[in-house]
Amino acid sequence: QAAGQAPEPEMVSRATQAGIGLATGVLVYGAALGGLFSLVFAYAYGRLGSLGPRGTSALLALLGFLAVIVVPGLKYPANPPAVGNPETIAYRTELFFIMIVVSIAAMVAAVGLAQRLWTRLGAWNAS
Repeated sequence: QAAGQAPEPEMVSRATQAGIGLATGVLVYGAALGGLFSLVFAYAYGRLGSLGPRGTSALLALLGFLAVIVVPGLKYPANPPAVGNPETIAYRTELFFIMIVVSIAAMVAAVGLAQRLWTRLGAWNAS
């Protein structure tokens, strides 16, 4: 703000952001993530060997956690050394999302390859 000017009024107060705004964000994010998980589960159920519904959902949750959280987080941590450089924010964000896509694609390819090798080599050697 320029010197001598009054601050702009808040459009949404901090209390609203921390209360109803946070609850709305968590609910929308949870519903979206649950919807995506249910679509992936509906596709994968019966295609991942002889796993039941509980085993399939546990395996999908583990694979999703590894592909979407762990691998991109190891390559591009939340607080990298250049975090204070505003010129690299867009570039680092782009690289982070590319890493998520590459990680998911690699996970899908690895599961597909393991399924093909499973019949020839057995479960232990295919993994």
